[in-house]
Amino acid sequence: MRDRFELRNCGDRFFFILRDAVSREVILTGELYATKTAALQAIEAARVNAALDRRYLRKVSSSSGRPYFVLCSASQEVLATSRIYATALLRNRAIAAVKANARRAMVEDETLPRVRRFASSQAAAASDTLAENSRAAHSSAA
Repeated sequence: MRDRFELRNCGDRFFFILRDAVSREVILTGELYATKTAALQAIEAARVNAALDRRYLRKVSSSSGRPYFVLCSASQEVLATSRIYATALLRNRAIAAVKANARRAMVEDETLPRVRRFASSQAAAASDTLAENSRAAHSSAA
């Protein structure tokens, strides 16, 4: 089971969330984008930047005094914001989880009708399985 980016819409705008595979909690929520393409590009930017510690801004909420984090691009553009955590330790664990898992997280398009969304998920899972089998075959042949 892998973490999952979910592409969603809010009216005529698009955003994404990153959901933890085990707890199903939302770890990150992306900014609003005018187009689906822009939101998908932001997911890819989040994947690329998630592995780099320098892309995280560790912050404290001015209203509650509790910690959270922001994932930024190389140009310091905000890509996504976390939920509020009870402690800095929990926030830091969430950052570590995003660093470890975002690159491999699957993308599910929640803007599609349910039947098409299921078919897309099945196709993505089949594609991942084929890629893993191909890598395994190449490594055992070596």
